Amino acid sequence: GGAYVWCPQSSGDTAPAFCMDAAADDPDNPARLINAAANEDQCKQVNTEICQLGGILYFRTLQEVPAGTELVTDYGYSYWPDFDSCQLVTSNDLMARLENRAAR
Repeated sequence: GGAYVWCPQSSGDTAPAFCMDAAADDPDNPARLINAAANEDQCKQVNTEICQLGGILYFRTLQEVPAGTELVTDYGYSYWPDFDSCQLVTSNDLMARLENRAAR
């Protein structure tokens, strides 16, 4: 995979202003605890999404995640050289998951 989980970039930017690094050697970095779906089979396990609010990057779960469950997200098309991205979490699917979680 690539060196970074996410480097948000606006359409007019020539380079990202910052990147989120998932380096395993930094115990204070929570991104190291979230794995990437690297193929279509693993896309079914995606339970976390990467979000941005202004200059703040964060992760949120898409459903209730029991203790001990692996956290998996879609790093997107630019991370894996031989896998585009999951494309399984459509906006309708995401809304259904969030509504289901809110109803609990």
